[in-house]
Amino acid sequence: NFRAEVASGGEPIAVRVLAVSHNVFDLLGTDPMLGRSFRPDEELSGNSRVVMLDESLWRGRFNADPSIVGQAIIVDGEPNQVIGVVRQSLPIPFSQGFNARFELYRPLALSAAELARVNGNFNYAAIVRVRRGVTAEQALNEINATQRQFQRPTGLSVNLRAALIPAHELVTGDVRAGLWMLAAAVGAVLLIVCVNLANLLLSRMASRTREAAIRTALGASRARQFGQVLTESLILSLAGGALGLVLAGWALQGLVAVNSIDMPRLDDVGLDPSVLA
Repeated sequence: NFRAEVASGGEPIAVRVLAVSHNVFDLLGTDPMLGRSFRPDEELSGNSRVVMLDESLWRGRFNADPSIVGQAIIVDGEPNQVIGVVRQSLPIPFSQGFNARFELYRPLALSAAELARVNGNFNYAAIVRVRRGVTAEQALNEINATQRQFQRPTGLSVNLRAALIPAHELVTGDVRAGLWMLAAAVGAVLLIVCVNLANLLLSRMASRTREAAIRTALGASRARQFGQVLTESLILSLAGGALGLVLAGWALQGLVAVNSIDMPRLDDVGLDPSVLA
């Protein structure tokens, strides 16, 4: 990953770029929302002047213009053809930060000189998908066996070993325990509020004993009186729930706008209908 300057669509701006292999989007199980993904031949240094835009850059810089696909934009002073647009919600497991966001993608192209090198920094990150029925230990052994083959032609004495990190750990980081504690605290507060409301309703019912007696004397059945109390409770619940949804929406928009906490995928946080139900 690196920074690049995009000069098309307005004043030059610096964007974050990620160089990827041609099949990374297929590996992640996602298709571009516009255009196509990279081809294998575009990983060659002479054919690598193609880019894919992130949805945020496409909407903010190019006004969501669908005709941008196929056009050339200026990146670091050179024209690059836009071949596709990647959805903003695409999760990229990235070891240097679980909140990493990239605005531009380009092929991981190596020059002839780089390919001819015997040694290297071995600083490339790889994303692998483990086959069904294969354990993490088996996958790691296979990766390490492949890496040992690199030492034979190079004569390296180093022992190359990989570390297999689940993608969800990179995406969520170390906030899982904190989120569970937050959920437990919210549940406790909700329980306290429910108990208090129940006590208020019971107190109100106790004060309406005389009213209930008069209604019974006038011929109202227990079912009729129960229906009245239930209707009042439902109206109160629906009104409180609607107000809570409005306040939650405003608070969520403020939280995402401020973005002052390092929470993974904060931009994707929203009101979930199943949780509300």
